[in-house]
Amino acid sequence: MEYYTQHTIYIKLQSKKDNAKITIFALNNNETMDLTSSFSKALLLLDEGKIEQAVTLLQEVVTESQEANDVQHFVQANCALGEFYFNNAEWDKALSYLELVIGTPMSDEMEEALASEINNAKQMLQEM
Repeated sequence: MEYYTQHTIYIKLQSKKDNAKITIFALNNNETMDLTSSFSKALLLLDEGKIEQAVTLLQEVVTESQEANDVQHFVQANCALGEFYFNNAEWDKALSYLELVIGTPMSDEMEEALASEINNAKQMLQEM
């Protein structure tokens, strides 16, 4: 029995004589994969200096993650936007995004996973 992993889809191959049985387990829905891709793309756009496109995409991730109840991407995108505006001295905009990062209710497990974003947001808020 062999397991192959690609993103969030797991394929289990099981050989039985001449026949092969393939079972596909989708652990996350396509929305989560799309949000991950969009968030990663937005960060790349920021690195490339394509600010307007990056900000628009991050705002879309915020909206879509909120609609999908996806706390991880909601917090990550808000943190990225808050940090962007913080670094550009746009304090009011930074404040609104950073407050969403620290004010989002989440499980203890999710809070641990997002500790870096939460701590960064708190640090920036203290410096404002």
